[in-house]
Amino acid sequence: YPVTDASTHSPSSELFGEGYLLETETLEWFYRHYAREAADRLDWRFSPLLAPGYPGMPPALIALAGHDPLLDEGRAYARRLQEQGVAVEVIEYTGLIHDFL
Repeated sequence: YPVTDASTHSPSSELFGEGYLLETETLEWFYRHYAREAADRLDWRFSPLLAPGYPGMPPALIALAGHDPLLDEGRAYARRLQEQGVAVEVIEYTGLIHDFL
């Protein structure tokens, strides 16, 4: 359940952003402590979904929780990797929340 785009909010972040353990306020706290400034969220190293490409990327296993504010960006990242020719296995645990591991 990766963080792949800290620059925006998605429907899953709105739907599961409160009451499902990992909350919007907590994510924002992490982002503020990780970023030097707000513009850092647009850097592909902070938000890998925003990378221009993924040359040489190894195969990926992406596990997603169905009740996670990060669900949509995890799905989008998997699609983007696949579009770039990266072998991706996605496992979605529909009834679980972030931190299920």
